[in-house]
Amino acid sequence: MIKRAFLDCRVASLLAKVITMRAIPWARLGLARTRHLQNMDEAAEDVLRGVMEQAPEMVAAYDLLSDVCLAKKDAPAAQEALEQGVAISARTIRRQQ
Repeated sequence: MIKRAFLDCRVASLLAKVITMRAIPWARLGLARTRHLQNMDEAAEDVLRGVMEQAPEMVAAYDLLSDVCLAKKDAPAAQEALEQGVAISARTIRRQQ
């Protein structure tokens, strides 16, 4: 468990450095994932909202937001995040190939 926490902190630190150089959506998604794994769900949600604003086609952000909302015991928000992701995924080119 301690090793996992240390790894999560190192990953979060690396992703934060990447984000300061350039706000790349995949790096921000990774940071949100590490925040969620560290039980920092409010911070994870804030990062995810930014990702969804910057890259609304990134369906993985909606999936992760649903997980974060469930961790916060907010089932209606989790459902809404999934519905938004499904609405977008139908229009994502990669999913239609």
